[in-house]
Amino acid sequence: MSSVPAMLERFPAETSAARDGLCAEILKLGPAAVREICGRVLAPGAGDDSKVRFTVNGLAVYVTRPGAESERALFVRALLASLSGSRDKNVAAFLLSQIQVAGKKESIGPLAGYLVDETLAGPAAAALRTIGGPEAARALLKSLDAAPPAVRSAIIKSLGELRSREAVKKIL
Repeated sequence: MSSVPAMLERFPAETSAARDGLCAEILKLGPAAVREICGRVLAPGAGDDSKVRFTVNGLAVYVTRPGAESERALFVRALLASLSGSRDKNVAAFLLSQIQVAGKKESIGPLAGYLVDETLAGPAAAALRTIGGPEAARALLKSLDAAPPAVRSAIIKSLGELRSREAVKKIL
């Protein structure tokens, strides 16, 4: 997509209205453009990807506006696809933080798989906590036994903040 690099150069936008206009242009390019942008997030020390991160975050905020459900779903699918293909844990943690902003129920299953990863369980648990609801609580509870001891506290914290009654006996 030849237009993606040109779009990235326009971030960060001067105003929220300008950001929204740029995000609308990107989304018109379709899911492949969003995946390309997500694929340009770099591991720390690999280069300056600040414009890419501004763009991804701008999209995450933009798609959560009222009436943008189809754009939000497109964006989250692209994030999840990029997340599953990410080899760097820091890049994956950034993508998880953006799913935390824009994700809903469709993200619960994919996020649950990261709850057993020592590096990514914290960001995944935070995203599930933000998404909320009984399905997110069940995913957290189900992962508790398989989670590495170092990350169980993040899962327990999320369960507590979701006020999961099902978790009480298991946690005690």
